[in-house]
Amino acid sequence: MRGATEMMSADEVEVELINELGPDLGRALFLLQNQIYELDSLNRTWRYLYVENEERFNLLQESAPDFFRSLDRILHHSLLLGISRLLDPSKTMKKSNLSMHFLTEMLPEPTKSKYTFILTKAKNASEFARDWRNKIIAHKDFYTAFHGSNVLSSSALKINSAIEVIVEALKKVHSDLRDTTIMLGIAQREPAESIVELLFRGLTHQKVEKDSFYEAVRLDWVRAENERFRLPDFIWSKDV
Repeated sequence: MRGATEMMSADEVEVELINELGPDLGRALFLLQNQIYELDSLNRTWRYLYVENEERFNLLQESAPDFFRSLDRILHHSLLLGISRLLDPSKTMKKSNLSMHFLTEMLPEPTKSKYTFILTKAKNASEFARDWRNKIIAHKDFYTAFHGSNVLSSSALKINSAIEVIVEALKKVHSDLRDTTIMLGIAQREPAESIVELLFRGLTHQKVEKDSFYEAVRLDWVRAENERFRLPDFIWSKDV
């Protein structure tokens, strides 16, 4: 087993887990933890863009309000679906689901009992996510659509709490069966930071550019606007 700080490729991680835990448990754990890593990363991106900082949120609204409002909804729904999918029962209508519950029967005692206890906590913490999936995202519940009050509330705090319990269950398997720890959310630059930086610089430049054009044409508004929007064709949608 490598040190906690040594980076491994996905293929190397899979081989290591299979060698240590066997082909079934090792492969299942590898696939599930990849889902959890992706969910954690998505949550950090969503929180960075929409939750943690009001000025950052206002910048998105100033830049492209409709686009970023749609992105907010897509990321939010993706988080709720990811949480629900990970905590689905091990079988649905005789078909197996690769969920956290799928691991249960492959775990030895006492890990199995401790893991099951954590999954119970996770199920309780994620009830709101399943409610959204069943009534809003995957299906259009009639009463909810008409009255809008028949669904449990969703919030950044609830989403974060549900993911934390899911991660707790994953860490329990690693600590008990492999005597190791896993790290999520390692300090690094968020990919979304680059987008926010570009938006900030772009809006700042746009304001300076606009002021300079207005000054240059001595308040000739029509000429100023025409000059200011001489941009490359790739900027614009073909449908516009």
